[in-house]
Amino acid sequence: MFSLVRLLLRWCELPPRQRIAPLLLFSVCLVQGAVFVFTAGEQIINASYWLTVVPFVFPVLQLEGETEHFRLWFTRRLAAVAFCLCFVATSISSTVQFFTNGYRVNPHLEEVCDWLTDNGYTQGYATFWNGNVLTEWSDGQIEMWVVSDFNSMEVSHWLQKTSHANPPEGPVFLLTTLDELGNMGLSDLYWWSNVVYEDSETEIADRTKRYIVMAYPDYNDMMSAVAGARSWESSQPETPAE
Repeated sequence: MFSLVRLLLRWCELPPRQRIAPLLLFSVCLVQGAVFVFTAGEQIINASYWLTVVPFVFPVLQLEGETEHFRLWFTRRLAAVAFCLCFVATSISSTVQFFTNGYRVNPHLEEVCDWLTDNGYTQGYATFWNGNVLTEWSDGQIEMWVVSDFNSMEVSHWLQKTSHANPPEGPVFLLTTLDELGNMGLSDLYWWSNVVYEDSETEIADRTKRYIVMAYPDYNDMMSAVAGARSWESSQPETPAE
């Protein structure tokens, strides 16, 4: 952004051909930013969504380095070396992070996916980071309706089929964890549902982090269980703070 601003401030000094790079980058950022603002809704825009802009950044950086007015003769080379070092350090740290700590998705979920396909489950509900990956790992055999809140089961519009605006017909399952249910105020849904799968202690030590699969005859039955669990929890007296 610094290089872009510097080039725009020196717009009149640039030859017509060199003006294309900053103008293109500025336009892409403006259009893509507007798309995110007006289409993302309440979804948080991840920094990785801006990766498509990166190819337009390098010409701007190179042009700014060539046309910048430096007082000291070695400053231009020093800036280039510093940029390369930052680029290498950032690349290494990002790669190491992905290898040491997988991004949001638990690899054990693939075993749960195999269990679902082996037992004939084809339609389900889950949150974003647990839902789409099941469809990918099952080669499309499992179709997932992705939601952010099990209380309403309102499907997210991000990376999802438009047909998912309507609930599935026939048997359906809900994949989640006790931790997720607790955050949504639905801890008792575990007891209001038919739990057909739950990770063992040897697979995941923390019980609240274990994957559980709850099966229902249809969508309406699932929503009845959600309503029952919600009403039961709301009727319980609050525990006084110590």
